[in-house]
Amino acid sequence: AIPYSATLAASLNTTNLNWTTNLSNTAWFVQNRVTHDGDGAAQSGPIGHGQQSYLQTTVTGPGTLRFWWKVSSEEGFDWLQCYQDGSSNLLGSISGEAGWEQKTFAIPAGSHTVKWLYLKDATVSDGQDAAWLDEVSWVVAPPTIVGQPLGLTSPAGTDVGLEVLATGALPLTYQWLKGGLNLAGATQSRLALAKAGRRDAGVYAVRVSNPGGSVLSSN
Repeated sequence: AIPYSATLAASLNTTNLNWTTNLSNTAWFVQNRVTHDGDGAAQSGPIGHGQQSYLQTTVTGPGTLRFWWKVSSEEGFDWLQCYQDGSSNLLGSISGEAGWEQKTFAIPAGSHTVKWLYLKDATVSDGQDAAWLDEVSWVVAPPTIVGQPLGLTSPAGTDVGLEVLATGALPLTYQWLKGGLNLAGATQSRLALAKAGRRDAGVYAVRVSNPGGSVLSSN
């Protein structure tokens, strides 16, 4: 059995995310009786008619959210739902006797709260009257270069610069290369070459990275 010290993050396979739940006896909890991966999963807390139990985390996009969920409830009246940034943006919902299902959602750029909510209507209980969540995966999308650095020719002794424009989940980091080799200290979106001369002639590119991966610009 999973020890009482097991965390929601570990049971949901997402140690890279922080989780919050109800601050009461209706909070989601860790258990290993009903799981998808045979290890551990989160289960909604016990609630009465007209109550709800939630579990939520915050992600910074763009990225891809995947998870497995399951519910045993009064069909059409008691629901397991998933929202992005509040009740006006419902990503999905299941009700009744639903086995494990995997869901995948593209989350746009920026910081977003994702909430899983088990809620009951005012009357009747059915099934195990609970919801489960397991194997949550959050994968940040790598950066996208929307403005490539442009080649140029300049008279010797002129200050010149190369620049890249990229978007993606923060933080974005930069590493300029000359002839395929890293340039020491060239870690900004703009590469400035003061009083450029013959020694500066060459083929340049920049690698843009974030927590989701990296992309290399054109030369």
